[in-house]
Amino acid sequence: MTNHHAETVTIQFSTENDAFAENPCAEIERILHNIAEHIGSGMACPSNAISDANGNHIGTFAIHAHA
Repeated sequence: MTNHHAETVTIQFSTENDAFAENPCAEIERILHNIAEHIGSGMACPSNAISDANGNHIGTFAIHAHA
């Protein structure tokens, strides 16, 4: 039997800057893809910064483990 640890993932970022002006859906897709790669690589910390395509800090994602 596999042990499963309950976790909650929280993603929060602002879309109110130039990186989202031309094609907001594409920028959101790029950010979510980067988050998925970061988690998949095993390098995600409890709290992680999110940057837009211009390198601006726009938010965070976090993985919260539950006992």
